[in-house]
Amino acid sequence: MKRNIIKAGMGVMAFALALGLSGCGRSKQNAALALDEARLNISAAKSIATQLYAAETLKAAEAALKKADSAFQALHYDIARTEAEKSIQLAKQSQIEAEAKVAEKKLKSAKKGVTTKKAVKPAKKKK
Repeated sequence: MKRNIIKAGMGVMAFALALGLSGCGRSKQNAALALDEARLNISAAKSIATQLYAAETLKAAEAALKKADSAFQALHYDIARTEAEKSIQLAKQSQIEAEAKVAEKKLKSAKKGVTTKKAVKPAKKKK
């Protein structure tokens, strides 16, 4: 009787372990995919404009990616995925910020050029 209880307990533990590992595998895969996407987004965001106009946001994205990598190495896959997703959003935000600031500079430059130009008088028609 005692032997059957032990076997049943071992069977339940093996089943629970198998369930946990299968879920863990999916969680690990999702975290790995998010990490890859974060790396790609940071790589895409790294431009001279982003580093000049949105350096703080880009640094925050890199810091979140570093946290995600550390969590992944520590087998904390949910935390790794969450931090990687945060990194993705920050990398995208840095690109948007940089593009907006570059466009704003171009607009200011264009406006300045328009206001400093003298009006051109139309040529007189010859009769």
